[in-house]
Amino acid sequence: MKKSTIRYSDRAWELLEAASAETGRPIASLVNEAIELPLQSKGVQSDETR
Repeated sequence: MKKSTIRYSDRAWELLEAASAETGRPIASLVNEAIELPLQSKGVQSDETR
C-alpha cells in the first residue's frame, strides 16, 4: 500500500471514531448510512428497506 493510502485511511478512521463518539452511534452504523444514502437517492433499495 502507498504511504498516501495509509495516511488517508488513518485520517478516515480518525474521522469515523470522532463521529461515533460525537453521535454515540457505532462506526458500522455510520458507514452503512454513508453507503446507503447515495444508493437510495438513485433508487436502489438495501435489503433492510425492501
